[in-house]
Amino acid sequence: MEALAREEWLVSRSTAELCYIADQVEAKRKRNATKEDLRLAISRKLIRPEQTPPAAPAATQIALFE
Repeated sequence: MEALAREEWLVSRSTAELCYIADQVEAKRKRNATKEDLRLAISRKLIRPEQTPPAAPAATQIALFE
């Protein structure tokens, strides 16, 4: 009986680990796809430098952290 319980525990743990690994792989694939989409957009000039918002002045950035 104890052997069966141990085997069930190992199977459930292995399944959980495989699901975690699959989630990590999927998340990495999505991140890489997003980066690649951004690179393609920039290379196709769909995103132009003038479309990006201007950076806040340094004084404003410092004031936000004080």
